[in-house]
Amino acid sequence: MRFFAHRLLLLTLALAVCMGAEAKKKKQEPMYLFGYGVALLDSTTYLSAVVRLDSATIDPKTKILNSIVRYSNQLRTYLEALYESHVTCTVFYDKSKAKLEKKYLKMRRRVNDDKSLKLKEIPADEFKFVWVPNEVEVKGEVVGEIAKDHSKKKKKKAPALVSESKEKQKSSKKGKRGTR
Repeated sequence: MRFFAHRLLLLTLALAVCMGAEAKKKKQEPMYLFGYGVALLDSTTYLSAVVRLDSATIDPKTKILNSIVRYSNQLRTYLEALYESHVTCTVFYDKSKAKLEKKYLKMRRRVNDDKSLKLKEIPADEFKFVWVPNEVEVKGEVVGEIAKDHSKKKKKKAPALVSESKEKQKSSKKGKRGTR
């Protein structure tokens, strides 16, 4: 009985620790972002202005901005709608505006020094990043939508032509009998 009580106590303690760690909310804090896009077909480079995003979260394990892919997709969608298609985009971010502006100027200088690239700067009044909720928060909703769209019905095989199936049977019989 004592052994069972110890195990029960350890199990409840482990569950309490796990629940406490899971319940920890990620701190939303202001971040600064700018986007960088490259059209590889005509060597055009796009730079968006540095913009403040009020409620962003950083993954504590990887130290990467949550939903960063969605932010780069926002820039790509904007560029493809206004300028051209097939643009590869990325997003740079930092908590400090000064550090990010330094990186922005470095990227701008690098593009201007390369004479084969054309630079188009996108002002802040034309394009701003919109806050995207964390992928973990949205994950359940997205999976639910996918499950509704793709039902688990089995696909039927297309019926084989009668002439083809008869020919297959004849050829298999010939192989079994053999010739002398």
